[in-house]
Amino acid sequence: MSVPVRFPNLRLHTVPANALSDGQDSSLFTHKAYKADNSSAEDAYAKFLGAWGRVGPSIGNKYPLRAFNNSINAIVTHINTLAGFKCPAYKTLRATSAAGVPAYAYQFNHVPSCPWVWIRGKKFPPRRFVDEFGATHTAELPFVFGNLDNMPVGNGSCHSTAAERDISRGLVAAWTAMAADGDPSTHGRKWPRFDECDPHGMLVQDQSMAVAALDYAECDFWD
Repeated sequence: MSVPVRFPNLRLHTVPANALSDGQDSSLFTHKAYKADNSSAEDAYAKFLGAWGRVGPSIGNKYPLRAFNNSINAIVTHINTLAGFKCPAYKTLRATSAAGVPAYAYQFNHVPSCPWVWIRGKKFPPRRFVDEFGATHTAELPFVFGNLDNMPVGNGSCHSTAAERDISRGLVAAWTAMAADGDPSTHGRKWPRFDECDPHGMLVQDQSMAVAALDYAECDFWD
């Protein structure tokens, strides 16, 4: 039998939230699965849609394979990024904001110039697959922690660009401000609070970091 525990003097505090999505979040998980699949793109996509059960046909109608040049890797990465990362982040932003708690959004679409992690003794991502992985899951971490030399971190030989160092300085300053004040704005950059009617946030893209309108239009389908 469970005994209820009461904390009469407990005070709950609202904590500001920051929700991130990477441009190709799910490529980290999709790429290996479909590179080893010898099925045709059509058969692989049919199998993928079948795993969604009764909503599979709706997804297939919304996202035809031909719209992605018949690339199974591209279409599955796009769908899984929306369903598993970007749109849940958007839902979190809306719910947090609706509850009266400050929320801040950002999207990381920059493709790092250096591999950033070792996987089984090999640099990731491999040079030949950089474009396919794109701004994948964890791509922002070296920038957030300022680990941009000797990449992959530790004993690599790649060094990030000057533009990437500017991005990193901006993110480090933003997270420091968020931890100290609950607001990622700094003297150099005003980071707007999330507003569902006008969704702006920080966009890291094209070698820069700037406030911009963030596009969540496709998330209506995934609600």
